[in-house]
Amino acid sequence: MIKTITTLVVVIQNAILLEGVVLLVEEQQGFLLLGSATTLEGGVALCLAKHPNCVLLDLDMPSDSSLLAVKTILGADPDAQIIGLVNYELDVCVSRALALGVCAVVGKDQISQALLDTILRRSGPK
Repeated sequence: MIKTITTLVVVIQNAILLEGVVLLVEEQQGFLLLGSATTLEGGVALCLAKHPNCVLLDLDMPSDSSLLAVKTILGADPDAQIIGLVNYELDVCVSRALALGVCAVVGKDQISQALLDTILRRSGPK
């Protein structure tokens, strides 16, 4: 039986939160972190260079820049699974991000097993 590895890029503006998510992901079997960034420019560059299965993307970046990043990543790799991270799950950006192709949204207050479960559900074999 071939074990599937989920490759990840994590893009979160808050460096402390980013570090916590990276530690959480690195502790789990079946995940390979390809890189992380605190800026959208850095995160998009990582995605374009590394082509991860899954991108954890902070949707709470200034203005509509997170939505532009979603368009750029999916434009280059339509199979990328983007999971948005938000402060408030009822935020207006959530519906816009989902309409653009974000496959799931997780509240930043749920970053623990709920996030790992979402990654596995959304980036596993189709």
